[in-house]
Amino acid sequence: MDEENIPLISSKNGTLPEEPTGESQLSVSKVPLLFRFKGTVIISTWWQILLIVIYSCIVVYVHERVENIRLNFSQALIDILGIVTGLLLAFRTNTAYERMISITGRALWSQMTLNIRNLTRYIWMGVDEDPNAQAKSLIEKKSAVNLLIAFAVATKHYLREEYSYEFGDLKNLISHIHVFNTPSSNVGMAYQEGQGYAGVDFSFVKPKTRKISTVKDPLKARDVVTPTNIPLELSYYIASYINHCRKRGQCDDVTFNLMEESLSSLVECLTSFERILRTPIPLAYSVHLHHMTWLYLVALPYQIMEELGWWTVAVVAIATFSFIGILEIGWEIENPFGYDANDLPLDDFCKVIKREIDRVLLQKPVRTDEWIFSESNRPFAPECMMSAKELLNRPLEYIAFICAQNLQSSQPDNNGLLKVPMPN
Repeated sequence: MDEENIPLISSKNGTLPEEPTGESQLSVSKVPLLFRFKGTVIISTWWQILLIVIYSCIVVYVHERVENIRLNFSQALIDILGIVTGLLLAFRTNTAYERMISITGRALWSQMTLNIRNLTRYIWMGVDEDPNAQAKSLIEKKSAVNLLIAFAVATKHYLREEYSYEFGDLKNLISHIHVFNTPSSNVGMAYQEGQGYAGVDFSFVKPKTRKISTVKDPLKARDVVTPTNIPLELSYYIASYINHCRKRGQCDDVTFNLMEESLSSLVECLTSFERILRTPIPLAYSVHLHHMTWLYLVALPYQIMEELGWWTVAVVAIATFSFIGILEIGWEIENPFGYDANDLPLDDFCKVIKREIDRVLLQKPVRTDEWIFSESNRPFAPECMMSAKELLNRPLEYIAFICAQNLQSSQPDNNGLLKVPMPN
Protein backbone atom coordinates (compact mmCIF):
# COMPACT_ATOMS: atom_id res chain seq x y z
CA MET A 1 0.00 0.00 0.00
CA ASP A 2 1.21 3.49 -0.83
CA GLU A 3 2.35 5.17 2.38
CA GLU A 4 0.83 8.47 1.24
CA ASN A 5 -2.64 6.88 1.38
CA ILE A 6 -2.38 5.06 4.68
CA PRO A 7 -5.78 5.28 6.39
CA LEU A 8 -5.75 6.46 9.98
CA ILE A 9 -9.13 4.95 10.82
CA SER A 10 -10.99 1.88 9.72
CA SER A 11 -14.41 3.47 9.56
CA LYS A 12 -15.83 3.51 6.05
CA ASN A 13 -17.36 6.95 6.30
CA GLY A 14 -14.30 8.53 7.92
CA THR A 15 -15.88 9.14 11.29
CA LEU A 16 -15.32 7.73 14.72
CA PRO A 17 -17.62 4.90 15.77
CA GLU A 18 -20.09 5.93 18.39
CA GLU A 19 -19.38 4.68 21.88
CA PRO A 20 -22.13 3.26 24.06
CA THR A 21 -23.77 6.06 25.90
CA GLY A 22 -24.83 5.78 29.50
CA GLU A 23 -25.94 8.09 32.22
CA SER A 24 -23.36 10.80 32.53
CA GLN A 25 -22.41 12.51 35.73
CA LEU A 26 -22.26 15.72 33.73
CA SER A 27 -25.91 15.54 32.67
CA VAL A 28 -28.34 17.92 34.33
CA SER A 29 -31.43 16.45 35.95
CA LYS A 30 -34.81 17.97 35.12
CA VAL A 31 -36.10 17.18 38.61
CA PRO A 32 -36.18 20.29 40.83
CA LEU A 33 -33.49 20.30 43.49
CA LEU A 34 -36.12 20.35 46.23
CA PHE A 35 -37.38 16.91 45.20
CA ARG A 36 -34.06 15.26 44.36
CA PHE A 37 -32.96 12.32 46.46
CA LYS A 38 -29.89 11.04 44.60
CA GLY A 39 -26.71 12.75 45.68
CA THR A 40 -28.10 13.92 49.02
CA VAL A 41 -26.89 12.91 52.48
CA ILE A 42 -30.28 11.64 53.64
CA ILE A 43 -29.21 8.00 53.45
CA SER A 44 -26.12 8.56 55.57
CA THR A 45 -27.83 10.79 58.15
CA TRP A 46 -31.30 9.30 58.69
CA TRP A 47 -30.26 7.07 61.57
CA GLN A 48 -28.63 9.98 63.38
CA ILE A 49 -31.77 12.07 62.93
CA LEU A 50 -33.88 9.19 64.24
CA LEU A 51 -31.60 8.82 67.25
CA ILE A 52 -31.95 12.49 68.17
CA VAL A 53 -35.73 12.36 67.63
CA ILE A 54 -36.09 9.43 70.04
CA TYR A 55 -33.86 11.21 72.54
CA SER A 56 -35.91 14.41 72.23
CA CYS A 57 -39.17 12.50 72.71
CA ILE A 58 -37.86 11.04 75.96
CA VAL A 59 -36.69 14.42 77.23
CA VAL A 60 -39.98 16.14 76.40
CA TYR A 61 -42.01 13.29 77.88
CA VAL A 62 -40.11 13.45 81.17
CA HIS A 63 -40.44 17.22 81.23
CA GLU A 64 -44.19 17.20 80.50
CA ARG A 65 -45.40 14.14 82.38
CA VAL A 66 -43.10 13.58 85.34
CA GLU A 67 -43.90 15.83 88.26
CA ASN A 68 -41.26 17.80 90.11
CA ILE A 69 -38.77 17.38 87.25
CA ARG A 70 -38.05 20.45 85.13
CA LEU A 71 -35.32 19.94 82.54
CA ASN A 72 -35.37 23.28 80.75
CA PHE A 73 -32.22 25.41 80.60
CA SER A 74 -31.61 29.02 79.73
CA GLN A 75 -31.83 29.80 76.02
CA ALA A 76 -28.55 31.70 76.19
CA LEU A 77 -26.80 28.39 75.64
CA ILE A 78 -28.33 28.19 72.15
CA ASP A 79 -26.58 31.36 71.08
CA ILE A 80 -23.21 30.35 72.51
CA LEU A 81 -23.10 26.81 71.12
CA GLY A 82 -24.90 27.74 67.90
CA ILE A 83 -22.41 30.40 66.87
CA VAL A 84 -19.38 28.25 67.62
CA THR A 85 -20.80 25.16 65.94
CA GLY A 86 -21.94 27.14 62.89
CA LEU A 87 -18.50 28.67 62.39
CA LEU A 88 -16.80 25.30 62.73
CA LEU A 89 -19.17 23.68 60.23
CA ALA A 90 -18.76 26.53 57.75
CA PHE A 91 -14.97 26.30 57.94
CA ARG A 92 -15.10 22.52 57.57
CA THR A 93 -17.32 22.62 54.50
CA ASN A 94 -15.33 25.41 52.84
CA THR A 95 -12.09 23.52 53.40
CA ALA A 96 -13.53 20.36 51.84
CA TYR A 97 -14.96 22.30 48.89
CA GLU A 98 -11.63 23.97 48.23
CA ARG A 99 -9.95 20.58 48.17
CA MET A 100 -12.51 19.41 45.64
CA ILE A 101 -12.98 22.35 43.29
CA SER A 102 -11.48 25.77 43.64
CA ILE A 103 -7.89 25.08 44.70
CA THR A 104 -6.86 21.50 44.13
CA GLY A 105 -9.03 18.66 42.86
CA ARG A 106 -10.83 20.09 39.84
CA ALA A 107 -8.14 22.66 39.09
CA LEU A 108 -5.46 19.96 39.02
CA TRP A 109 -7.48 17.81 36.63
CA SER A 110 -7.90 20.82 34.33
CA GLN A 111 -4.15 21.38 34.46
CA MET A 112 -3.52 17.73 33.64
CA THR A 113 -5.95 17.92 30.71
CA LEU A 114 -4.17 21.03 29.43
CA ASN A 115 -0.80 19.26 29.50
CA ILE A 116 -2.22 16.20 27.73
CA ARG A 117 -3.68 18.40 24.99
CA ASN A 118 -0.41 20.27 24.59
CA LEU A 119 1.65 17.09 24.46
CA THR A 120 -0.71 15.64 21.87
CA ARG A 121 -0.27 18.74 19.72
CA TYR A 122 3.51 18.73 20.10
CA ILE A 123 3.75 15.05 19.18
CA TRP A 124 1.27 15.12 16.31
CA MET A 125 2.36 18.42 14.76
CA GLY A 126 5.84 19.11 16.11
CA VAL A 127 7.51 15.74 15.55
CA ASP A 128 8.62 15.30 11.94
CA GLU A 129 7.89 12.09 10.12
CA ASP A 130 10.70 10.08 8.60
CA PRO A 131 10.21 10.48 4.81
CA ASN A 132 11.62 6.99 4.28
CA ALA A 133 9.39 5.36 6.89
CA GLN A 134 6.19 7.35 7.22
CA ALA A 135 4.18 4.35 8.37
CA LYS A 136 6.65 3.69 11.18
CA SER A 137 6.59 7.33 12.29
CA LEU A 138 2.80 7.36 12.25
CA ILE A 139 2.59 4.23 14.38
CA GLU A 140 5.10 5.68 16.85
CA LYS A 141 3.09 8.89 17.17
CA LYS A 142 -0.20 7.08 17.68
CA SER A 143 1.35 4.77 20.28
CA ALA A 144 2.80 7.72 22.20
CA VAL A 145 -0.49 9.61 22.15
CA ASN A 146 -2.31 6.49 23.37
CA LEU A 147 -0.10 6.59 26.46
CA LEU A 148 -1.33 10.12 27.16
CA ILE A 149 -4.90 8.84 27.17
CA ALA A 150 -3.77 5.96 29.35
CA PHE A 151 -2.14 8.43 31.74
CA ALA A 152 -5.49 10.11 32.41
CA VAL A 153 -7.31 6.79 32.81
CA ALA A 154 -4.58 5.35 35.04
CA THR A 155 -4.62 8.49 37.18
CA LYS A 156 -8.36 8.08 37.66
CA HIS A 157 -7.96 4.51 38.91
CA TYR A 158 -4.93 5.42 41.01
CA LEU A 159 -6.86 8.16 42.80
CA ARG A 160 -9.58 5.62 43.54
CA GLU A 161 -6.91 3.29 44.95
CA GLU A 162 -7.47 0.71 42.22
CA TYR A 163 -4.05 -0.64 41.34
CA SER A 164 -4.85 -3.20 38.65
CA TYR A 165 -3.64 -3.24 35.04
CA GLU A 166 -6.74 -5.17 33.98
CA PHE A 167 -9.44 -2.50 33.89
CA GLY A 168 -11.33 -2.49 30.60
CA ASP A 169 -10.70 1.17 29.81
CA LEU A 170 -6.98 0.81 30.56
CA LYS A 171 -5.93 -2.68 29.49
CA ASN A 172 -6.01 -2.10 25.72
CA LEU A 173 -3.94 1.06 26.06
CA ILE A 174 -1.10 -0.45 28.10
CA SER A 175 -1.23 -4.19 27.34
CA HIS A 176 2.02 -3.94 25.34
CA ILE A 177 4.18 -2.27 27.98
CA HIS A 178 6.34 -3.89 30.62
CA VAL A 179 4.88 -3.99 34.14
CA PHE A 180 7.16 -2.18 36.57
CA ASN A 181 5.08 -2.43 39.77
CA THR A 182 6.55 0.89 40.81
CA PRO A 183 5.53 1.50 44.45
CA SER A 184 4.19 4.73 45.79
CA SER A 185 5.13 6.23 49.14
CA ASN A 186 1.97 5.40 51.06
CA VAL A 187 -1.71 4.73 50.55
CA GLY A 188 -4.51 7.13 51.15
CA MET A 189 -7.34 7.42 53.59
CA ALA A 190 -9.28 4.62 51.92
CA TYR A 191 -7.52 1.27 52.10
CA GLN A 192 -8.62 -1.24 49.49
CA GLU A 193 -9.86 -4.61 50.71
CA GLY A 194 -7.46 -7.45 49.94
CA GLN A 195 -4.38 -5.22 49.84
CA GLY A 196 -1.61 -6.33 52.17
CA TYR A 197 1.25 -4.60 53.88
CA ALA A 198 4.85 -4.38 52.76
CA GLY A 199 6.36 -7.82 52.31
CA VAL A 200 2.99 -9.47 51.63
CA ASP A 201 1.55 -10.31 48.21
CA PHE A 202 -0.90 -7.72 46.91
CA SER A 203 -4.15 -8.97 45.41
CA PHE A 204 -4.36 -6.34 42.69
CA VAL A 205 -4.62 -8.64 39.70
CA LYS A 206 -8.41 -8.45 39.45
CA PRO A 207 -9.95 -5.00 39.13
CA LYS A 208 -12.36 -3.69 41.71
CA THR A 209 -15.27 -1.63 40.44
CA ARG A 210 -17.15 -1.16 43.66
CA LYS A 211 -17.06 1.82 45.93
CA ILE A 212 -13.79 2.47 47.73
CA SER A 213 -13.81 0.67 51.04
CA THR A 214 -13.38 2.41 54.35
CA VAL A 215 -10.47 1.82 56.66
CA LYS A 216 -10.76 1.26 60.40
CA ASP A 217 -9.48 4.74 61.09
CA PRO A 218 -9.87 6.75 57.86
CA LEU A 219 -8.58 9.91 59.50
CA LYS A 220 -5.04 8.57 59.55
CA ALA A 221 -3.01 8.17 56.38
CA ARG A 222 -1.22 4.84 56.35
CA ASP A 223 2.50 4.52 55.80
CA VAL A 224 2.15 1.52 53.51
CA VAL A 225 3.70 0.95 50.11
CA THR A 226 1.14 0.69 47.31
CA PRO A 227 1.60 -2.17 44.84
CA THR A 228 2.07 0.05 41.80
CA ASN A 229 1.93 3.56 40.42
CA ILE A 230 0.80 3.10 36.82
CA PRO A 231 0.69 6.82 35.85
CA LEU A 232 4.30 7.23 36.96
CA GLU A 233 5.29 4.18 34.93
CA LEU A 234 3.62 5.62 31.85
CA SER A 235 5.59 8.84 32.25
CA TYR A 236 8.79 6.80 31.77
CA TYR A 237 7.54 5.47 28.44
CA ILE A 238 6.43 8.91 27.27
CA ALA A 239 9.86 10.27 28.22
CA SER A 240 11.54 7.50 26.23
CA TYR A 241 9.58 8.50 23.12
CA ILE A 242 10.50 12.17 23.58
CA ASN A 243 14.19 11.26 23.90
CA HIS A 244 13.86 8.97 20.87
CA CYS A 245 12.58 11.87 18.77
CA ARG A 246 15.41 14.10 19.98
CA LYS A 247 18.12 11.55 19.16
CA ARG A 248 16.76 10.93 15.67
CA GLY A 249 16.42 14.63 14.94
CA GLN A 250 12.65 14.47 14.48
CA CYS A 251 12.03 17.54 16.64
CA ASP A 252 13.87 20.78 17.25
CA ASP A 253 15.12 21.96 20.61
CA VAL A 254 12.10 24.17 21.22
CA THR A 255 9.62 21.33 20.67
CA PHE A 256 11.73 18.98 22.79
CA ASN A 257 11.80 21.45 25.69
CA LEU A 258 8.05 22.03 25.42
CA MET A 259 7.34 18.30 25.52
CA GLU A 260 9.64 17.86 28.51
CA GLU A 261 7.92 20.71 30.36
CA SER A 262 4.47 19.28 29.67
CA LEU A 263 5.52 15.83 30.84
CA SER A 264 7.03 17.29 34.01
CA SER A 265 3.76 19.12 34.63
CA LEU A 266 1.86 15.84 34.27
CA VAL A 267 3.99 14.23 36.97
CA GLU A 268 3.59 17.34 39.11
CA CYS A 269 -0.20 17.06 38.81
CA LEU A 270 -0.01 13.40 39.84
CA THR A 271 2.02 14.33 42.91
CA SER A 272 -0.44 17.07 43.83
CA PHE A 273 -3.30 14.59 43.50
CA GLU A 274 -1.49 12.34 45.96
CA ARG A 275 -1.19 15.24 48.38
CA ILE A 276 -4.97 15.67 48.39
CA LEU A 277 -5.62 11.95 48.69
CA ARG A 278 -3.18 11.36 51.51
CA THR A 279 -3.52 14.51 53.60
CA PRO A 280 -6.73 14.29 55.63
CA ILE A 281 -8.21 17.00 57.80
CA PRO A 282 -6.39 16.94 61.18
CA LEU A 283 -7.84 14.33 63.52
CA ALA A 284 -8.18 16.71 66.47
CA TYR A 285 -10.21 19.18 64.41
CA SER A 286 -12.56 16.53 62.99
CA VAL A 287 -13.20 14.91 66.37
CA HIS A 288 -13.75 18.27 68.08
CA LEU A 289 -16.21 19.30 65.37
CA HIS A 290 -18.24 16.13 65.90
CA HIS A 291 -18.21 16.68 69.65
CA MET A 292 -19.42 20.27 69.34
CA THR A 293 -22.16 19.37 66.85
CA TRP A 294 -23.57 16.57 68.99
CA LEU A 295 -23.26 18.64 72.17
CA TYR A 296 -25.34 21.38 70.58
CA LEU A 297 -28.01 18.93 69.36
CA VAL A 298 -28.19 17.10 72.68
CA ALA A 299 -28.56 20.37 74.61
CA LEU A 300 -31.08 21.91 72.20
CA PRO A 301 -34.28 20.20 73.52
CA TYR A 302 -33.68 21.43 77.07
CA GLN A 303 -33.59 25.04 75.88
CA ILE A 304 -36.73 25.21 73.74
CA MET A 305 -39.20 22.67 75.14
CA GLU A 306 -40.57 25.09 77.77
CA GLU A 307 -42.00 27.24 74.97
CA LEU A 308 -42.56 24.69 72.19
CA GLY A 309 -43.64 21.62 74.10
CA TRP A 310 -43.97 18.60 71.83
CA TRP A 311 -43.08 20.75 68.82
CA THR A 312 -39.55 20.54 70.20
CA VAL A 313 -39.18 17.13 68.56
CA ALA A 314 -39.84 18.54 65.07
CA VAL A 315 -37.56 21.53 65.61
CA VAL A 316 -34.71 19.35 66.88
CA ALA A 317 -35.18 16.95 63.95
CA ILE A 318 -34.85 19.83 61.47
CA ALA A 319 -31.80 21.19 63.29
CA THR A 320 -30.21 17.74 63.30
CA PHE A 321 -30.84 17.31 59.59
CA SER A 322 -29.21 20.69 58.93
CA PHE A 323 -26.12 20.34 61.12
CA ILE A 324 -25.42 16.64 60.57
CA GLY A 325 -26.09 17.10 56.84
CA ILE A 326 -23.46 19.83 56.56
CA LEU A 327 -21.05 17.67 58.54
CA GLU A 328 -21.59 14.71 56.21
CA ILE A 329 -21.29 16.85 53.08
CA GLY A 330 -17.91 18.12 54.21
CA TRP A 331 -16.78 14.58 54.94
CA GLU A 332 -18.04 13.27 51.58
CA ILE A 333 -16.46 15.90 49.32
CA GLU A 334 -13.15 15.92 51.20
CA ASN A 335 -11.96 13.10 48.94
CA PRO A 336 -13.51 13.95 45.53
CA PHE A 337 -12.10 11.03 43.56
CA GLY A 338 -14.45 8.18 44.46
CA TYR A 339 -17.78 6.93 43.15
CA ASP A 340 -20.15 9.05 45.25
CA ALA A 341 -22.71 11.18 43.46
CA ASN A 342 -20.96 14.36 44.60
CA ASP A 343 -17.46 13.26 43.60
CA LEU A 344 -15.75 14.56 40.48
CA PRO A 345 -17.00 12.76 37.33
CA LEU A 346 -13.60 11.34 36.47
CA ASP A 347 -15.07 8.76 34.09
CA ASP A 348 -16.65 11.51 32.00
CA PHE A 349 -13.47 13.58 32.10
CA CYS A 350 -11.47 10.65 30.72
CA LYS A 351 -14.02 10.02 27.98
CA VAL A 352 -13.80 13.66 26.92
CA ILE A 353 -10.00 13.45 26.69
CA LYS A 354 -10.16 10.25 24.65
CA ARG A 355 -12.77 11.58 22.23
CA GLU A 356 -10.86 14.82 21.70
CA ILE A 357 -7.59 13.07 20.97
CA ASP A 358 -9.23 10.48 18.72
CA ARG A 359 -10.71 13.25 16.61
CA VAL A 360 -7.34 14.97 16.33
CA LEU A 361 -5.80 11.75 15.06
CA LEU A 362 -8.44 11.25 12.36
CA GLN A 363 -6.14 12.83 9.81
CA LYS A 364 -2.47 13.35 9.23
CA PRO A 365 -0.85 16.58 10.42
CA VAL A 366 -2.10 19.25 8.03
CA ARG A 367 0.25 21.42 5.99
CA THR A 368 -0.36 25.14 5.68
CA ASP A 369 -0.75 24.97 1.91
CA GLU A 370 -3.62 22.51 2.39
CA TRP A 371 -5.85 24.99 4.22
CA ILE A 372 -4.47 28.47 3.56
CA PHE A 373 -4.45 28.13 -0.23
CA SER A 374 -7.63 26.14 -0.40
CA GLU A 375 -10.35 27.08 -2.88
CA SER A 376 -12.70 27.59 0.07
CA ASN A 377 -10.48 30.11 1.86
CA ARG A 378 -11.55 33.68 1.10
CA PRO A 379 -9.42 35.74 3.50
CA PHE A 380 -10.89 39.14 2.55
CA ALA A 381 -14.58 38.25 2.35
CA PRO A 382 -17.08 39.82 1.99
CA GLU A 383 -15.30 42.77 0.32
CA CYS A 384 -13.44 40.39 -1.96
CA MET A 385 -14.78 36.92 -2.71
CA MET A 386 -11.62 35.74 -4.45
CA SER A 387 -9.95 32.69 -2.95
CA ALA A 388 -6.43 32.77 -1.54
CA LYS A 389 -5.23 30.73 -4.50
CA GLU A 390 -6.66 33.27 -6.95
CA LEU A 391 -5.18 36.19 -5.05
CA LEU A 392 -1.70 34.75 -5.63
CA ASN A 393 -2.00 35.81 -9.27
CA ARG A 394 -2.81 39.42 -8.33
CA PRO A 395 -0.18 42.13 -7.79
CA LEU A 396 0.84 43.13 -4.28
CA GLU A 397 -0.78 46.57 -4.66
CA TYR A 398 -4.16 44.96 -5.27
CA ILE A 399 -3.86 42.78 -2.17
CA ALA A 400 -2.84 45.85 -0.10
CA PHE A 401 -5.92 47.69 -1.35
CA ILE A 402 -8.19 44.78 -0.42
CA CYS A 403 -6.60 44.69 3.05
CA ALA A 404 -7.36 48.38 3.56
CA GLN A 405 -10.94 47.95 2.38
CA ASN A 406 -11.40 44.99 4.70
CA LEU A 407 -10.03 46.99 7.63
CA GLN A 408 -12.27 49.98 6.94
CA SER A 409 -15.41 47.86 6.77
CA SER A 410 -14.65 46.29 10.16
CA GLN A 411 -14.45 49.68 11.92
CA PRO A 412 -17.60 51.37 13.32
CA ASP A 413 -16.15 54.75 12.37
CA ASN A 414 -14.03 55.15 9.25
CA ASN A 415 -12.73 58.60 10.25
CA GLY A 416 -8.98 58.76 10.21
CA LEU A 417 -8.46 55.65 8.09
CA LEU A 418 -6.22 55.99 5.11
CA LYS A 419 -8.10 55.76 1.84
CA VAL A 420 -6.10 53.49 -0.40
CA PRO A 421 -6.70 54.16 -4.08
CA MET A 422 -7.67 51.26 -6.28
CA PRO A 423 -4.58 50.17 -8.20
CA ASN A 424 -4.71 50.22 -11.95
